[in-house]
Amino acid sequence: MSDTLFLRFRESTEGDDIAWGVLSDPADGLVARGACTSVSDIVEEAGAQLDRADWQPDDVVMVLPASSTFITEVTIPARRRRQILRALPFVVEEQLADDVDDVHLVPGPIMAQQPVSVAVIDKQVLRDWVERVTVAELVADVAVPDALLVPVQPGISIHLDGNDALVRWGNAGASRVQRELLPQMVTLISEALDDRLDENEPLEIKVSYDVDEPDELGLARLESELSELPDLSEQRAVEVEIEAQSSDLFERLCVQFRSGASSTFINLLQGEFQPVRRRGERPLVRFAWVAALLAIWLTTYLGINATQAMLLEREAQSLETEAIDLYRSWYPRDQRVTTLNIRDRTLAHIKTGATQAAEDQFFGLLSVLARELATHRGAQVRGITYSESAGQLTLELSADGYATVEGITDALRANGVDVEIASARQDEDRVTANLRLERG
Repeated sequence: MSDTLFLRFRESTEGDDIAWGVLSDPADGLVARGACTSVSDIVEEAGAQLDRADWQPDDVVMVLPASSTFITEVTIPARRRRQILRALPFVVEEQLADDVDDVHLVPGPIMAQQPVSVAVIDKQVLRDWVERVTVAELVADVAVPDALLVPVQPGISIHLDGNDALVRWGNAGASRVQRELLPQMVTLISEALDDRLDENEPLEIKVSYDVDEPDELGLARLESELSELPDLSEQRAVEVEIEAQSSDLFERLCVQFRSGASSTFINLLQGEFQPVRRRGERPLVRFAWVAALLAIWLTTYLGINATQAMLLEREAQSLETEAIDLYRSWYPRDQRVTTLNIRDRTLAHIKTGATQAAEDQFFGLLSVLARELATHRGAQVRGITYSESAGQLTLELSADGYATVEGITDALRANGVDVEIASARQDEDRVTANLRLERG
């Protein structure tokens, strides 16, 4: 089996801030492990423990503290993956304290008309951690917040980690919190889970801790606090289960990743942080398909007359060259065409051309709307729908007064957008308006 090197980084720079471990077979757990301050020392130390002087990892996984990552869930009224990815920064920006240009946004699995999990991390923070790996002449394949490696279970899962705890609830709920703040954290999470539970269904809270946990009194106190939270116990039953684990948390997270039991983690190394593969890595596996094609070609070639095969080959090459030259004259920016994919890529360009105008209109309206909302702080978007057939974006807007609504509509019209106020009503100190937007 392949050897995966796990590097768990901590936010504290005091002492050994990197825990590392090597996992081959999940059933065997970590076969080598340690702690250090420099990634450069790890390969040599792991090789010594494994008694393999020339040892190199097959894969490198960075496990980062979830406290450095903001994880949220958003719903975007679009059906195509491209539309969702392009709209993502506009939707998430409202939840961020930092400039959206300074953060790295990574979506989880994308399904049409379904909420999308999003991980957000400061670009410079992630760049610094990746740099610590690259200076050791290693390439990280995956970077994942530690809390996202906690398996998803009904209710709330809590894994104690020293003075902190990893908390997981649902696919997009993951956080690191100080242990003393767990009761308050559980109260907040229960509000988010309340709509997902049946009226008489109890809230399940499972707490896992290492078997050598020294603070037994603290565990008993924590169980009592979670079971008797006044804001919860008055509304629904709370069931707390505290379970000791034979392996430590780091090893459990590593095994969880390699076993494939958790498919809800988000790899932060995407986009500009996409890893560059090492030269010479697994050359036979990487080019196995080339060897297969060569074997088929050789068998066919030896089965026919050599002269006839040569003539046919020349004719085929000439036709292939003409087809590729014609394709590149149509689409000069696409240089990835080969004889194997020319048909599929031509069809893709035809389909893309048919939908590009509609997509450009949607994102044009969305961009103008986002810019104007940024200058009118008294307004908030409560819902957006878009009709491709009508080229119309319908917007439900909540504002602090009619003057704010009129200011936004006037600004949109000044930017060439036809705006129709379908309805507007006063709700106490807020105005709710439904607007219809089209390009003029």
